[in-house]
Amino acid sequence: MIISNSKNYVLVKTRKVGGTSVELKLCDSLEDGDISTYLKEHTGKTNFDRHVTELTTLRKPAIGRRPVRLSEHCPLTRAYRAFGRDLENHLVISIDRNPWDLAVSHYFWKTRRFYDAKALPIEEQRARFKKYALTYFARSWKRHLWGWYKHRELSHRDLYMIDGVSMVDHMLRYECLEEDMQALGDRIGLPGLSLEGVNAKRTTRPKKGRSYQDMYDKETRDHVARVAAWEIDAYGYDFEGHNTPRFEPDPRRHAVKDAWFTKQGV
Repeated sequence: MIISNSKNYVLVKTRKVGGTSVELKLCDSLEDGDISTYLKEHTGKTNFDRHVTELTTLRKPAIGRRPVRLSEHCPLTRAYRAFGRDLENHLVISIDRNPWDLAVSHYFWKTRRFYDAKALPIEEQRARFKKYALTYFARSWKRHLWGWYKHRELSHRDLYMIDGVSMVDHMLRYECLEEDMQALGDRIGLPGLSLEGVNAKRTTRPKKGRSYQDMYDKETRDHVARVAAWEIDAYGYDFEGHNTPRFEPDPRRHAVKDAWFTKQGV
């Protein structure tokens, strides 16, 4: 997550969508008073680490409330609880990706510490991916109550939603990332913003030549479609990847945000 008071935006970082590359690039323009969450493996590569320490000096919680700590993939509402209406008019930025493509990237990343999935024969990759998808991608009561493997859920829309309404003002589409970054740069006063030369976390998946569609059978494909039904409907994704995803900000977001602040008393 990045909170830029100098450029008036909040970046809600979702998983396996090129978010680390986006975060590192935006960190180049952070100024005093801006905040970015900690990424150990990238400390020292940008001016990013100048701003991390401010996370230890967040506002004290109201009486009877727990302290608020920000993390790399924390929800927007946590930032709102920490800083209240100071962020009310900040542009909300996030990133999304075709869920069938995202699911495959998710699998290779999350299993990298246990075995080298990309070295397995395609038949075994497909079988293990299916088992992983059916086990972890859907929401469950265990995750709702205890956060059990919540980081392995496929859909991350809750990170940028309040009461079922997306708060995103500017969505970076993974399939159009360079185009959308340039548009974002124009919007926040960073003309020419580009990800050229910034490539993070690109070593865990098989090299290009095999498509994500090769990892699916009908059951796994249908399962991802159910789990990510909201994203598929909202952004127009299709399994083949033929459609260019669309994005339109939800016109209800400002009213819902204001009602949430009032209810929370922050």
